[in-house]
Amino acid sequence: MKFWLGVMIGVNLQTSFLTPPFGFALFYLKGVASKLVTTLNIWKGVVPFIILQLIGLGIVGFYPSLVNYLPARTYLTSNVAPPPMNPKLQYCLQEYKFAIYKLKNKELLMQ
Repeated sequence: MKFWLGVMIGVNLQTSFLTPPFGFALFYLKGVASKLVTTLNIWKGVVPFIILQLIGLGIVGFYPSLVNYLPARTYLTSNVAPPPMNPKLQYCLQEYKFAIYKLKNKELLMQ
């Protein structure tokens, strides 16, 4: 859950850097662009990217499992992870670890 909240805050902050009235990225671009580029042109050009950011924010908001998939996967199979609450899951993880060890036995012994 904490990863999901962090990603939601990060995507939301990124969207705020592109949208008025703050739009720090837009004002920076205005400062380095030529005099022919107006602020209104920059704001019009960034609209598709804001829409994409909002779609991404919606996807992350409705499907938190997409954000938590990789951290949960690496946490459960790490060497220092506590045992899971579900005994069947514990058994599956142990069998998986032993199967990997059997496959890489010679490789591990040579190190």
